[in-house]
Amino acid sequence: MPQATYTAVTKTNISGQAVQALFTVDLHDGIGPRKGSVRVDSWGPRAFSVSGSNIPERLADEENATMMAVIQSYTQNKQMIAQLQQGVMNRIQADAARANAQAAASKRTPGIEYRRVQSAHGQPRSSSKIIRITSSTRAVVRDNQYAERGTVSNSYADSLVRSNPERFQIVANQDLIKGKDY
Repeated sequence: MPQATYTAVTKTNISGQAVQALFTVDLHDGIGPRKGSVRVDSWGPRAFSVSGSNIPERLADEENATMMAVIQSYTQNKQMIAQLQQGVMNRIQADAARANAQAAASKRTPGIEYRRVQSAHGQPRSSSKIIRITSSTRAVVRDNQYAERGTVSNSYADSLVRSNPERFQIVANQDLIKGKDY
């Protein structure tokens, strides 16, 4: 299908964090021009929502009041947003607790840190094992997808393994290659 043709009719700042635009669009789908609306809401520095609706122009006069009532009645589900934020806070707190435990373990055995390789869901894999890392600031990470490896900071290594444990693995000390990894 060809690209739609949009013509902006009005743009309105609804609140400090939301903008609504009314427009006419032809989707070139045989229905003809439509009248529509799109609303963009900011939920903070890294999140926003977009909602839109449109109606065939030939029905717009008859159905415009209903469409505008739906548009104007829109509100954010603050309970859902709070649940999402709590989930993020729980993950941050769990990461902090894990980092504190690792720091405490490294105090008991200076320069040695132990990690359990886990799945993306935080559950030990069937081949889960505890590995020993002797550097307190660097780790060697293997990329199984591209058969490459590199030395990175422990925090970056943790984030790689946590984001995709099937692809990235921390290389155990006994598997380090002299002259390449250290």
